[in-house]
Amino acid sequence: MPEVAAGYEKFVTQRMAELLNAGVQHILIVGQVPIWGGTLPRILNQEYLRRGQSAPTRMFTGLVPESIRIDGTMRSASMQFDVPYYSLKDQLCNGQGCLTRVGEELPDDLIVFDDGHLTTLGASYLLGSGLGQRIELLLAGEK
Repeated sequence: MPEVAAGYEKFVTQRMAELLNAGVQHILIVGQVPIWGGTLPRILNQEYLRRGQSAPTRMFTGLVPESIRIDGTMRSASMQFDVPYYSLKDQLCNGQGCLTRVGEELPDDLIVFDDGHLTTLGASYLLGSGLGQRIELLLAGEK
């Protein structure tokens, strides 16, 4: 994934330039969802559930570190163009790990259904915990 990060920064900066040159007024860069090596359901099953342990709410086990480090790359790209940035790393991860689930009902309450694509509940969680408000403010003309 290190090559992806370098290529992604170029992609984001090119896209920002194109959008701004086209006169787009409301741009918000939303950061990368943490990526799990393999799939999150498989990791939880192998590391916890099969051993009779409950799935942790947060963990680093199986997390692809580059998917977290890319946050800085995307934040830099947003600053280069003075475009607001919303960090999913800051929202989903802390010192105890990245969020794996938003409730107790597995697999329905998992944050992602594979390696890094949000479930419906995962997306709802993000919208309800700040992203939705950030989008509304941006559309109202605030950065």
